[in-house]
Amino acid sequence: MTFGPVAGAPIAALAFAITNTGPISSFTAETARIEPSVWLVEIVTNTTTVAVSDRGWIQEPGDTGAIVKYPPRLLEPPAVELQVPIYPSRERRVATQAGELLLANGDGGVDALGGNWAIAGRTATIYRAPHRRPTHAARSTWEKVATLRTAAAFGGTQRLRMPMKSGAPDLAEAVCSTYSGAGGVNGDPQLAGQSKPVLFGLVRNLAPVQIEAGRLIYQIHDGVMSQVLAVRDAGVPLIADGDVANYAALQSATMALGTFKTCLSTGHIRVGGVPVRLTVDARGSTGFGGYPATAGAVAAQIVNTYTSASITAAAFGAWRPSEAGIYLRGGTVADALDRLAAGLGVAWWGTDINGGWVGGSLVAPELQGTGVAIGAAALAQPPEEVPSTAPPWWRASVGYQRLDVVQTGADLVSTVSAADRDYYGRQQRTATSTDRTVRITYPLAVDGEEVPGVLDGAGDAAAVAADMLALFKLPRRAWVVRLGANTGRIRWWDLALGTPVRLTWPYVTALASGKTLLVRSISARGDAAELELWG
Repeated sequence: MTFGPVAGAPIAALAFAITNTGPISSFTAETARIEPSVWLVEIVTNTTTVAVSDRGWIQEPGDTGAIVKYPPRLLEPPAVELQVPIYPSRERRVATQAGELLLANGDGGVDALGGNWAIAGRTATIYRAPHRRPTHAARSTWEKVATLRTAAAFGGTQRLRMPMKSGAPDLAEAVCSTYSGAGGVNGDPQLAGQSKPVLFGLVRNLAPVQIEAGRLIYQIHDGVMSQVLAVRDAGVPLIADGDVANYAALQSATMALGTFKTCLSTGHIRVGGVPVRLTVDARGSTGFGGYPATAGAVAAQIVNTYTSASITAAAFGAWRPSEAGIYLRGGTVADALDRLAAGLGVAWWGTDINGGWVGGSLVAPELQGTGVAIGAAALAQPPEEVPSTAPPWWRASVGYQRLDVVQTGADLVSTVSAADRDYYGRQQRTATSTDRTVRITYPLAVDGEEVPGVLDGAGDAAAVAADMLALFKLPRRAWVVRLGANTGRIRWWDLALGTPVRLTWPYVTALASGKTLLVRSISARGDAAELELWG
């Protein structure tokens, strides 16, 4: 497919990468003016490559690669909006939205794309290169800045619109398969259509699913699992009687009263004697690299198991390296990652503009250095303060060793000790971090909401509580700043969500000497961008 040249309005930029840089110790002043750019888009289908740009580009003699024309049809880049969650009550996923490709079509040259479902769902790769004349910049100077996906194109006689969305894998994938009810490993008939349980990491006092009532066989995890730490009946520990190689061996095993056998290769246990209420402490899945020792490794294992991605725990490397766990009987990949991140207080997760998986944790801005300074030369207009109404916290609380099943009263036999009754009778243990001077300084300070537990260690939970209190015990403010389209001083695509910048504006007292703030959101089209800075 060949497009004739049609004059297109110049655009400036489309690029963003969500990364987790961690604390920044160095200081970077506003950079020199950025070299003018040409922006190029490639959409590859089974039969053709759609190639367009804003200013026009073609290979020069001696340049590498196949000769492809990029006619100037791209009228403007798709808008990009990203926002990182701040407070624990919010969804912990980074919000990412993309706009649309707007193509000039006054000559009818791209009519064939309108309503073409062969285009829908294809990868649209966006590149940035220097705009040079009379000789075009070499292909080696290109930067790949975004990987999006297309929807079916539509439009009128002058222009064609092609909506974009994130290039990330489908996050609505279910995390649990279902029982057929055909008996044996497929479950008794009454289980037909019900979700199989899955266990990632360490969870205590979980309720396994009884799949063969006649043999007293229960399922903990749909797949290979690491370890069964304890099995109890109404609070009374059963005695471990070994592990068998496969499900058939578990079915044929001889069981003694008060004992249990495991089949770790399939995620099942069998008990001797009809239980009153069976509960289990266990470590789950060992797929994709073995047992996940940290919350980030659990997240990576869930992504690898249920999506087409192949990632490591490094994608969530900014999360605290603490043992965590979740026990699931339904929901999606997004639900599971939200639950994990929520249990880490100020952690977040998401996918970047290239569809890569990322995770981070917010750190109080005053505890960090500053990597980028934003001052008057970079701004199109003065900063505008926006409401930040949440009051300071005087206490932060984080749960740990959250129980899947709470047992009280008659749920436990009379021989269970008072200490164990207290343990099994509470949903989770709680670690707190407290600063009572905050209540004196700020009379309307609040006791922060308790974070639901996914961590197992008390010390790990206490560290998360301390992180949260450091972030929320001070009154925070937020400003919207607009980077000018032609200033060329601050490349907004070099900024990362959740990382610190230093904002200076001489006519606002709070900003006159500079204030370190976190990048909360980015809304951009081309070179111009609006940032919300929080802290």
